[in-house]
Amino acid sequence: MRVWWHEARVGLALGLGMALVAYLRAITWEPDPALALTVASSVLGIVLWANGIGSLLPLLAARLRIDPTVVSGPVMSTLVDATGLFIYFTIARAILRL
Repeated sequence: MRVWWHEARVGLALGLGMALVAYLRAITWEPDPALALTVASSVLGIVLWANGIGSLLPLLAARLRIDPTVVSGPVMSTLVDATGLFIYFTIARAILRL
């Protein structure tokens, strides 16, 4: 339990930091607060999702008796990239009402 909570706090801190940078970059590039909020929320969501997948995928692979180092890189990259687009478009639809 303690390791999981530490991992979640690190992921949240990383996500919030990256979301802040993304918000500032988006608001200076295009001064639309809704668009900047969409970008920042998407970055936060994707970082949290990647953190969770990166934590659980090696454990799942080890439980299935598969070498975690073989599965973690390609599977995690593909999964996070594909679902990252879904996360972004879902958040954009909600915030920008597209």
